[in-house]
Amino acid sequence: MVECNLPKVDVVGSSPIARSNLASILFLAQYRPRKRVEDYTLQPHIPSERAFLSGPEKTLKYKLTKLFLLLLIVFLVIYGFLLLGISCLPFELVKAKIDTLAPYGRTDLLSVALFEQIVFRLRIFGIALLLISGAFYTGRRKTQQYVSNLLASFSSFIRELTQRFNEVVKKEDKTHLYAFFIVFLLAIAVRVFFLFQPMRYDEAFTFTYFASKPLYVGLSYYLPNNHLLHTLLVRLAYLFFGNQPWIIRLPALFAGLLLVPTSYMVTRIFYNKHAALLTAGIVASSSALIEYSVNARGYTVLCLIFLLILALGTYLKKSRNPAAWLLFAVLSALGFYTIPIMLYPFGIVIVWLSLSTIFKDTDPSASNLLKDMFFSLIILAFLTFMLYVPIFVTVGVKSVISNRFIAPQSWSFFVAKLSPSLRSVWNHWNRAIPLGINLLLVIGFFTSLVFHKRLTIHRIPIILAVAIWCIPVLIVQRVVPFPRVWLFLLPLYIGLASSGVSYLLRPIESKISHYKHVIFGILTITLSFWLSLNVIHTKSVYYSEQTGTLRDAKAITIFLKDYLKPGDRVLAFCPSDIPLVYYFNLYDVPVKHFFYDLDSSQRILLIVKKSTQTLERLLNKKDLSLTNYSVPKIIQKYKFASLYEINRVNARKERR
Repeated sequence: MVECNLPKVDVVGSSPIARSNLASILFLAQYRPRKRVEDYTLQPHIPSERAFLSGPEKTLKYKLTKLFLLLLIVFLVIYGFLLLGISCLPFELVKAKIDTLAPYGRTDLLSVALFEQIVFRLRIFGIALLLISGAFYTGRRKTQQYVSNLLASFSSFIRELTQRFNEVVKKEDKTHLYAFFIVFLLAIAVRVFFLFQPMRYDEAFTFTYFASKPLYVGLSYYLPNNHLLHTLLVRLAYLFFGNQPWIIRLPALFAGLLLVPTSYMVTRIFYNKHAALLTAGIVASSSALIEYSVNARGYTVLCLIFLLILALGTYLKKSRNPAAWLLFAVLSALGFYTIPIMLYPFGIVIVWLSLSTIFKDTDPSASNLLKDMFFSLIILAFLTFMLYVPIFVTVGVKSVISNRFIAPQSWSFFVAKLSPSLRSVWNHWNRAIPLGINLLLVIGFFTSLVFHKRLTIHRIPIILAVAIWCIPVLIVQRVVPFPRVWLFLLPLYIGLASSGVSYLLRPIESKISHYKHVIFGILTITLSFWLSLNVIHTKSVYYSEQTGTLRDAKAITIFLKDYLKPGDRVLAFCPSDIPLVYYFNLYDVPVKHFFYDLDSSQRILLIVKKSTQTLERLLNKKDLSLTNYSVPKIIQKYKFASLYEINRVNARKERR
């Protein structure tokens, strides 16, 4: 059994910076199982009105719960009538407003038939919200008691976590704290190094068509590219700080940085502090996690939410607390609001909790835990529904649950593509990691599986829940996900591998017991620093082709700003077009040059990405005959792209 008690070391003289940096990560890390805890029921006995009003604190609680319920009902009523009111707007007014948001002043997306469907859905969802508000009003007494119970359990939840955090910080060796602080600084440094790289296709698309638009547009139209919670955060960053690539990436950056302390916390909960420190060091310097920390997508947000609900799951196994279950539901709803692939991480945690219940690895009874989980799922469903109402109204439910990207594929295609996809995932995870370190992590991973019972107090391996949930879901969906979909599992893999490595080092640890904190801290810092330098040296993040890129887009835009003339058509194809559109908007170059009719354009400026495109293939895509055009000539050469100019022959003659 691994020694779990922390050494009693006086840290009064330790740095306040080091202590404060663990404030967000150690609140659950000193968790120890208990035989039984005092239960807070989700459906307590409803006291009488007199019981509520006995004493000033209960009177205040009664007023707060009543106010909350009133605000909730009023919100639902206003929301419902708002949807009904919008459904009465005339088509011409709505179409004119939508046209003003189009890049060239007009869009054909909104037809009369589509408008009628939206009106129908507006009225259906408006009526549904009014009915929900009526249900809350009818059951206001039970709801009020539930909210009152939440307030009581919330205070106990915060008090318990604060107590555990204080215990951990007071007992922790200051060398360990300093080592973590240095690792966190390395994570910041290496991510800032790549923060100013050229805009990629997906993030440029997100900002151009969603985050730069008003919220009623950005959060009411769904494409798999639109990670809604992340879009909201990018919108706020844009409104507060302006439009620059590094600003647009701030939400992903902060989530990516928080992965370092959160992965530390989760690994420490499951294993020990040495494995946790090693996990933090590798997460800080992982090329894949660095890439998506400086890519304005929602994947690091999803990774963070997964680790948080996994940490909450360990708490809920041992403590029956409605506030913790509510937090679990809220975080999960935010995960689904970020990307619907939250189905994978959420299902893993639910399966793990269910298995823990079946094998009696929980303090609350099975019936109580399953009942609490059921009510949490109801809250999750309600919150997710409320968040997605604008999407369901405008583009329908099918756009989220059955779009073309998640449509079932043929069995032959699925089987043929699954293995290469998994290889791509593995290569992405281990990119810029030396072979020796890679092999050590693999050995550590399998060691953690073989010696699971010796490494952790949790009976059910989390990797078992991953297999039980993800494999059947993949088979039922029959869709080969993009490799980045599995990014949320990377911190978990690193944590398991680190726990195995720390177990293998136990014989050495016993011989250096007096210096183990110093030695292990130095080893972790050295490894993290080495991996970070390797990522910077190889520029693996910069050269990554994931989510599409045109690295010369900014230079091309600056050249075309003075070179373009009225009527010129700029012709570019995926993944070159959207980064160019972004930089055109950034440098005030009219984007209408992308939408001029080719048949009437006097001059065409064609961008060819060298690594994936050829001039002939791009011309064939538009069925562009060169009969009436001059021979394409290169006017600018860049490292990753070439800029061609094609002039209309008859246009020259007319000028003469």
